[in-house]
Amino acid sequence: MKKQLLFLSIILLVLVSCNDTLVEPKVPIEEDTTHKYPNCPLYPDINFTQRCDKIISVSYDGKYSSIEKATQGSGLLINRWILNNLTGEYILLGGNNRIIEFDSTVFTQFRYIGLKHFYEFNPYNSDIVVFTTFTLVDTIGDKKEFIGRDNLFTYNLQTKELKLITPSAFGKGGAIYLNNEGMRVKWLPESKPGNDVFFIQYNNSRNYKYYLQQDKLEELVLESYHAISNDLSIRFWAHTNFTNTQKKYLLNNKELYLFDTLEYRTSMLPIISFDNKYLLIQVASTFQDGVDTTQGFRHFELWIVEVENWLASTGEFKDFTKINTRFQHCMYLQPGNPVAFTPYNTIIASMHPYNNNQGNVYEMDLKGNIIRKITNN
Repeated sequence: MKKQLLFLSIILLVLVSCNDTLVEPKVPIEEDTTHKYPNCPLYPDINFTQRCDKIISVSYDGKYSSIEKATQGSGLLINRWILNNLTGEYILLGGNNRIIEFDSTVFTQFRYIGLKHFYEFNPYNSDIVVFTTFTLVDTIGDKKEFIGRDNLFTYNLQTKELKLITPSAFGKGGAIYLNNEGMRVKWLPESKPGNDVFFIQYNNSRNYKYYLQQDKLEELVLESYHAISNDLSIRFWAHTNFTNTQKKYLLNNKELYLFDTLEYRTSMLPIISFDNKYLLIQVASTFQDGVDTTQGFRHFELWIVEVENWLASTGEFKDFTKINTRFQHCMYLQPGNPVAFTPYNTIIASMHPYNNNQGNVYEMDLKGNIIRKITNN
């Protein structure tokens, strides 16, 4: 009896351990068969009722994701949360999904701090995030007139500490924003404790490195891109021709055509893996009068390219993986929803079944095999 209890205890410990850690797959869980569910219904009519989380970025240790949380009846574009990838818990910063609550005795110059873009994670401490805000700030000090400016803040999930880190070079009160763009920020992986470095894109046209402790803003010259790696060394750009179908791609100025047997389709939301080994592109079918006309109704797919193979190839590039969640799992990616790489080269994506518009977040390997379900909505 004691041996049986001991054995059961060990099994339970193993199960708990597996549930609480992101898995780094060493071999495919299952050899995927592109047409596992060939008769799964075509994607439902496109509407705005699907409730699938938008996965924006993942922390450098894989513990958290920055997301736009989908809620019943939520049409809000400003809806920023953090998802604990280990437990499936949703974390709301500052007590509101649109503003950050702050101590007015500490930040006396501010009347309002509103969330503008998503949280990006500290490379050496995932409990700390950086984000862009729209603020109403008193630049004179009389508490009578407040002007709108963009500012950068960090927030510690554990201590709840909020810090203002806007470069002084942007001027008193913060950065002026044009065309409702302002600043976007990424915490660079070269950062170390006491030496934090950020990538700041300003009004979609100027790029900077910002050295926080030195309060030094260094302008960068970068060619156009639709996706850039965390360390800024890999840039991806998609060329759109007059028919609005994207046929040519540039990866660090290396142009290739992704060969596919079907009529070419529109690509969107490219991302690059933490280690710069992989590029992922979401590809959508060509529609005519709202109908998917491609052979086999493949619809939305994730295409994964090995960066080194691309840079070493010429002409038509065929050496890439296609993940079709409808055929493999009878599950659907919501149009326009980003997915993200984990640092273990797995994929985090939100999907929903045909008969339920409520999506859940899943972790998949690079062949599209589901490793685990993260949320339980």
